Amino acid sequence: MVRNNENRLNDLFNQAKSEPVQLSFKETKKQFVHSVNSSGTAGGKLAYSINLKLIGMITILSALAITAVIYSNSTVEKQEENNPKKALISLTKNDSIKAIEETDKIIKEYYSEIIEESKLDDTTKVELTVVERELIQLPVIEFVEEVKKRSEKTQRFFEEPYRFPKLTEAEIKANNKQKAKMTKRLVKFNDKFYSYIPSRTYKNVSIQAFYMQKTEVTNLEYRTFLFDLIIQNKKDDFLTAQPDQTMWTKEYPSAFNEPMKENYFSHPAYNNYPVVAISKEGVELYCKWLTLETVKAYPKKASNLNDVRLPHDWEWKLAASGGKSSNNYGWNSNSTMNSSGCYLANYNPINESANSDGGYYTVQVNSYNPNSFGLYCMSGNVAELVIEEFKNGKYIYRTRGGSWNSSAEELEINGPDKWKGRTEPSVNIGFRVVMSLRKR
Repeated sequence: MVRNNENRLNDLFNQAKSEPVQLSFKETKKQFVHSVNSSGTAGGKLAYSINLKLIGMITILSALAITAVIYSNSTVEKQEENNPKKALISLTKNDSIKAIEETDKIIKEYYSEIIEESKLDDTTKVELTVVERELIQLPVIEFVEEVKKRSEKTQRFFEEPYRFPKLTEAEIKANNKQKAKMTKRLVKFNDKFYSYIPSRTYKNVSIQAFYMQKTEVTNLEYRTFLFDLIIQNKKDDFLTAQPDQTMWTKEYPSAFNEPMKENYFSHPAYNNYPVVAISKEGVELYCKWLTLETVKAYPKKASNLNDVRLPHDWEWKLAASGGKSSNNYGWNSNSTMNSSGCYLANYNPINESANSDGGYYTVQVNSYNPNSFGLYCMSGNVAELVIEEFKNGKYIYRTRGGSWNSSAEELEINGPDKWKGRTEPSVNIGFRVVMSLRKR
């Protein structure tokens, strides 16, 4: 049976490669290879200069969607008037509306930024792809609808197993360009993207110097990895590494998370958000891939490089603390708010609305202020996978730092880990990579 399944997989893969292009890379390059230069180094917020026609159109769409949710729930409310769970049903309806509004807001900001870029007198100052330049020539409503249509095609691609697009030489070249950016940053330990964590003793544990990515791995970075697996015909690795976006609805079945399921990994508005719902095997493959591609691109510098990997538990705690063992969180304070009453991380504050800290779900990976090592979101946003120990020939994992849906206690550097031992992917869990220092 295993042999028959493998033969079937090979047949499907070869058939897909020989068929005409069903999902053009050119069509979806907007989603997969959107320029990393659009990501800043502080704040992580997009511009709010929004086209009035665009606001009107999206407001109407949002109103229709929200009306549909309210209408569908109204029948339930009438039936449950005398039910003690009525308050819970009402809360679910309210959360559903907020979920729709949050997704619409993020996508609206993305559309607005691209449209505003198109109005510049000198567009050479903005790095736009060929697809972007084509799209911004359309009227606003057509532009929005076209991007939505392409995003839906991308989403269907990740929902259908064994579907492998055929890429042209030009499309392969475009993805290789994006991959080259990632390997160049790593080999140079570019300080815009990687922080140097010096050797020191942290809470009586001696830790060797290493480099750590300043942010969690993004959707854009992970999608570049997936496309490269397709280019290299690594079909098994591709199927293993695909994120499971259905976890948005499986983990939170009582909330209306369909917009996140449909948009989070496929829509370019979420390029700079942390990748989630990936398997531990997918994370391991990403680390192995980034190591090998960097060595291939820079063979003369290979002797200075160790393997890209997940941080060990003590490495993560040292990095999160900023080197100060007295810190409970990833900043120089033992409170989740500063003196002005502003939240310092993305989590789930008690007795506050879900987005009072700046995000209803995840936020962009370079949001909030970095810690003293220049690292972003070491507490909150997504719980980060770390290596706890190596046992019986296998790594044992846990998470640190808490997620967008964690309590303040779970955000602490030594806080409880409610995902420890979890085997399924989770929309609360992401990762960032490190590399041990061999030669500086």
